[in-house]
Amino acid sequence: MANAKSPSTNPTRIIKQPICKLFFPTAKGQLTYNIGHNDQSKSLHIRVIANTGGGFFGNEWIGLDDVLACIEEQTAAEPFKAIIFRKLNVPSKSSNNHGFLAAALRTEGILLPVEKAEYSHTLFDTAALTKAMQKPIEGNVSLEDKVAIHNAEMEARRRLWRRKCEKLGMVRQLPKIHPRLSKFSSMVGFTSHPARSTFH
Repeated sequence: MANAKSPSTNPTRIIKQPICKLFFPTAKGQLTYNIGHNDQSKSLHIRVIANTGGGFFGNEWIGLDDVLACIEEQTAAEPFKAIIFRKLNVPSKSSNNHGFLAAALRTEGILLPVEKAEYSHTLFDTAALTKAMQKPIEGNVSLEDKVAIHNAEMEARRRLWRRKCEKLGMVRQLPKIHPRLSKFSSMVGFTSHPARSTFH
């Protein structure tokens, strides 16, 4: 597969982009997530990039090894809830992060649901994902980085707006005129309801 052009300089290239359902009984919508391979560390990573059901979440890459280390801290063979993933060191602290990550991990067969306990999980098979990803890794698959493209578009809009304000002598009033602009640098790794944030 030919490499897609994007403004990303992240060494983690996207090798898979699936869609999955949430496991919450009342949840609506679907998640889109990426499986990535970091060519420097030779490690697999995962991140959620879109949610059709609404709700904030972080779209930072999370190392699969870090996820497994978090699970291994739990009592062996005992079911656990997705809240354990709050321990993962990611900049965004949305309350949806851990549940969305668990949904992706279930889809990849790393976690299994617990009967009569829909919010609980058990560790199943990590080797299967690693094995399945060898072909796209060795084939140098690199899918379009929609997060990087979205972030670049937001940065371009911010700069354009600032230039317009500077011409009008309104730079000091910028946060009052458009409050979101002052938050762009902190929001580039943060995604919300699709109508307000995701990739078009």
